[in-house]
Amino acid sequence: MSSTADGLRQDVQVIGLIALAHGLSHFFQIATAVVFPLIKDDLGVSYAALGATVALYYVVSGICQTLAGFAVDRYGARRVLFSGLVLARSEAITRNTAVTIVPSGGNWSEGWTISDSSGEVVERQGRMPQVIIVGPDRVTYNRAGRVTTGRTSISLMANGGRTAHARCISIDLSGRPVEKQESCS
Repeated sequence: MSSTADGLRQDVQVIGLIALAHGLSHFFQIATAVVFPLIKDDLGVSYAALGATVALYYVVSGICQTLAGFAVDRYGARRVLFSGLVLARSEAITRNTAVTIVPSGGNWSEGWTISDSSGEVVERQGRMPQVIIVGPDRVTYNRAGRVTTGRTSISLMANGGRTAHARCISIDLSGRPVEKQESCS
């Protein structure tokens, strides 16, 4: 098979996975309203309060995504992701607890959340338009700053996934991220 056909197949697979993750993200956000009747009485709140909470979430999310877009445009997706990994590792060491970085809705291109083992959010990163990011479902650092998931790689491709713009961020067993100017293998 030709390299063009292989490249097209890989593009279709990556775009398909991103579309699936994006769709699931919206599904789970919308599905929250279905459980309102079940949790309203347990929490002792009204539907208006639940609706206001969801509205606040979307407003804050929109503001954070806008700011994240400016950061990505100014500094680039690679630097922003690399900084997030370094932050997660340093927070694990500083807090003396496990810290996890999880892609939003299972899709790194939609952003990610860094949180500690108690669930406290350390940082949220918003959506990164025009950047395809493929990686594991999560990266967890233990309190010593080491990755608990073994050797991990995250692949970034800017401008529609052209190979010339591919970067690979590998996280070694010590937890340190290392960047290469090539796609992950």
